[in-house]
Amino acid sequence: MSEEGNSEVDNAFWAKYTVLVAQDMLSHNIYEMLEGNTWRDKRHELSTAYMEDTCMVLNVEELMDKTL
Repeated sequence: MSEEGNSEVDNAFWAKYTVLVAQDMLSHNIYEMLEGNTWRDKRHELSTAYMEDTCMVLNVEELMDKTL
């Protein structure tokens, strides 16, 4: 979980990989997410997306498939 920034472009990018909230609501939202199983499932979903999108091996393989 992270606070929203001032850049809509940055917020759109990071929203794919983390839960963004207003800075003044950060501690409240962290508490709520840790209270149940919601965070565990969301964390797995977001970290998997990040690993898939930023994995150099997968990106190179995709690039090679497109160009060869």
